Amino acid sequence: MNRRIEEYAEKKSLLINKYSRNDIRFVFSSFNAHSKYEIAKVITENIKNLPVVLPNKRKSHQPKHYSMSIFDAIALGTTHYYPYSIHFKKTVNLESASKKWSENKC
Repeated sequence: MNRRIEEYAEKKSLLINKYSRNDIRFVFSSFNAHSKYEIAKVITENIKNLPVVLPNKRKSHQPKHYSMSIFDAIALGTTHYYPYSIHFKKTVNLESASKKWSENKC
């Protein structure tokens, strides 16, 4: 599916940015967040009025909770704007990074 999206974007001359899991983990490592759950926890601690509640940490035999996708999307947006943030220290405002991302999405 990703390849089809890339092909479509190329036909339309759209810019594509790709980020790996390691890219996202690198950005959130400054918050000492390394797992998906830890990253989601940092997001909930920094974005007020988030319409999704962080689910309990899952056990290895449990499936991924459906609401974790929103945290994946916010982490991806934060990673995209990481180079543009002001030093992106632990005092970074993830809420403004999320707003920037939602304002610039297609």
